Amino acid sequence: MKKQEIKIVSKLIKDLFSFFLAHGYVDINFELKQVEENLLFIFKIKNLNSELIELIKLKANRERELEVETYGFELMGDIDSKSELEIAGLLIDEVIVNQENDFIVLSFVRKDRYL
Repeated sequence: MKKQEIKIVSKLIKDLFSFFLAHGYVDINFELKQVEENLLFIFKIKNLNSELIELIKLKANRERELEVETYGFELMGDIDSKSELEIAGLLIDEVIVNQENDFIVLSFVRKDRYL
């Protein structure tokens, strides 16, 4: 993984954790996984509220902007306590939502555009 990609991945992890913690969720399992050309940020969160799930799908399922990650993501700052995941939406390609018992599994997908 290139140095710039490591910075982006680290920022995404930090910002996503900050978002969930700011919304009161502390029962979180996290896994980072490389699957073929995709990097998956998998969050498994107990009793995630349906309104927050819809907000995540709305804000994070935006079109990824390569210009932002190339030139400006570091200037965007951190999310605040109730941010709407605007920054993460610019740096990922897709969000997949599944349910496993009391847990919601959110998979944030970032495709490797540099292969």
